Amino acid sequence: YSYGMQLELVALSHNAFRSAGSPGANEAADWIASQFESFGLETEKEEFQFKNWNLLSKPTLIIDDDGNITTTGDQETIKSFQSTHYSWPGNLFADLVVLPLPPAANPDEVGATPIGTLWDEIDTAGKVMLIGQEVRWNHAWEETYKNKLLAKTPAAVVYTWWYDWLAFVPDFFSSAGGRPHSSFGAYYWNLQIPVGFVNYEDGLWIRNRESSINVSAKFVIDSVIDAGSHYNIVGSLPGYQEPDKLVIVSGHYDSVMCAGFCDNGAGTSGVIELAKVFTEAVKRGLYYPKFTILFIAFT
Repeated sequence: YSYGMQLELVALSHNAFRSAGSPGANEAADWIASQFESFGLETEKEEFQFKNWNLLSKPTLIIDDDGNITTTGDQETIKSFQSTHYSWPGNLFADLVVLPLPPAANPDEVGATPIGTLWDEIDTAGKVMLIGQEVRWNHAWEETYKNKLLAKTPAAVVYTWWYDWLAFVPDFFSSAGGRPHSSFGAYYWNLQIPVGFVNYEDGLWIRNRESSINVSAKFVIDSVIDAGSHYNIVGSLPGYQEPDKLVIVSGHYDSVMCAGFCDNGAGTSGVIELAKVFTEAVKRGLYYPKFTILFIAFT
């Protein structure tokens, strides 16, 4: 548990948490390596190159009533706003529009009603656009959504949960985020649209505000995307009979725009604890592994 808490503290001290290749992930990698070394494991930081993503500051979403960024008395900062993983950078002030979703009383009804002409009169070009993330739960809905993005590309997208039966669900971020991914489509990446997320309560407040006043939004995601180093941490406990054969005990230590206590701080903590117990057993002469055991914290 204490290992998990330490990994969570590392994540919470960085804007991009422990996103792979970010400063938070690299700090976690160094800490895991220090744990393995303290147990007496032969430890290696296995380096490889991949696309890096980091946030230089906390993302910002401010709702503005009068369309004038210089008057601050009519502005509301949305505290739950967060960047999606691998979002493109964005720093803009623009009109906010809402793309509504058809009624759905439960998950089985998502997609049952076609979007049809629901969005035809809504101009999303160059706007900050709010939409329910559930639009991607149904292929037909998502195809309609993708066509809307291509025809009237917004300056930025803000996800929320649209339906009240999802009000209890926390913000959800996939590791794909804005990056090309076969399951979700690469349209955000190709169109270079920055994407964020607000919780149900804040999303509902924005929807109601927009329906009564034509609001604007200040949208800031200060992200940096480049190529860089990532590190797998490998601790080796030699086998005594057939050392060329390997048993791997592993977990991933990176997280996706959250503290990552469960995903996957808990798994990484299990790897660290097993490394500690096995090496201690060998030191005490209680156990000698037949094969080499590799304890690996992947990113």
